[in-house]
Amino acid sequence: MNLSTAKASRRSKEVGIKKVMGAPRGSLILQYLSESMLLTIIAVFISLLAVELMLPQFNQITGKHLTLQFNPALIFSIIGVTIFTGLLSGSYPALYLSGLKPSAALKGKLQLTAAALLTRQGLVIFQFAFSAILIVAVLIIYKQIEYIQESNPGYKKDNVLYFETNGKLRNNIDFVIDEVKK
Repeated sequence: MNLSTAKASRRSKEVGIKKVMGAPRGSLILQYLSESMLLTIIAVFISLLAVELMLPQFNQITGKHLTLQFNPALIFSIIGVTIFTGLLSGSYPALYLSGLKPSAALKGKLQLTAAALLTRQGLVIFQFAFSAILIVAVLIIYKQIEYIQESNPGYKKDNVLYFETNGKLRNNIDFVIDEVKK
């Protein structure tokens, strides 16, 4: 959103020419939303590729064996988040750019209203705060993983007895105690 509105001055002449040629506001909105959706879809594919490539290193660091399995629930979630993000990120620039007056747009004189300026400043502050929160969260998670891997749990892992009960321990508690005593 921030990048699109910042580039509005460069695209203002394009909007002005399209409006002079008779393009309705709806087609301009559709164009900018489509561009936003395309960028979002490309970003999702790049992020899925990055997850797939970095998963072995993540498993090595954490000592886990996680895999990326594309089940229907995950696919629908990814599609839903992609559509929501694309529409949300493209809505403000689409509405802002399509609402420009042709004469001002062709002259390249964009007048930012107080509301538009506050919106852009609010988006920048939100983006900065969200980035800071994510960085702090990553550092905390890293420190937690490091602590778990390096700390002494207080027992020897070789002397641990483990068995699955599937929630049936309460019915057979006497049997389990007798077997442990043996």
